Amino acid sequence: MSRSRRLFLAPAAAAAIALAGAGAALAGTPVSAVFVFNEDGSPAGATVCAFYVEFGAVEGGESGSWALFDSSDATVESGTYEVTSGEVDRHPASGTFSVPNGTYVLAWDDEPQIDRSRGEVEITVECAAATEAPAPTEAPTEGPAQETVAPTAEAGGDVGGATPLPTLPPTSTDSAPRNPGLSGLLVLLGLVLGAVAVVTPRPHRSPR
Repeated sequence: MSRSRRLFLAPAAAAAIALAGAGAALAGTPVSAVFVFNEDGSPAGATVCAFYVEFGAVEGGESGSWALFDSSDATVESGTYEVTSGEVDRHPASGTFSVPNGTYVLAWDDEPQIDRSRGEVEITVECAAATEAPAPTEAPTEGPAQETVAPTAEAGGDVGGATPLPTLPPTSTDSAPRNPGLSGLLVLLGLVLGAVAVVTPRPHRSPR
């Protein structure tokens, strides 16, 4: 190999090493931080139910990829983000993530592919079980009032198997009912008989 060829290869190799080093520096850990919020906009605590995330603003801006993994490392959600010096990036853009209860990892990287240089945040989803409202109780429908009719006792019979009470004698002191017409007639008849007795002459007995 000529001397001039060797002199040419040396600067080329050095340039390749320099580019590799620059690429490693550019592919560092992302600067943007991730913030998790509850559905109502309050910061998330130890657990969340429905939630959304925001990638924080970075001086000079930053863009990359993100993914939400479940406990089996399966991808549940994924996308890209882009922030500026004064603007954050919300995901989802509206609404919230609604995933089953469990522990998830949100990973993001300032590269198209998420690798080991990524940032991570663990999110524990714990939603309370839905409580079914009790079925309304229907009030019983009131029917028309039924009139209770007492059984009528027949002459000489029992009412409902009960023994008939004995008939009490009348409490009146008169043994017979009074009849004013009959009494007057009897009085008149007595007067007539008395008058006849007075008028009728008695027979005279002759002396012996």
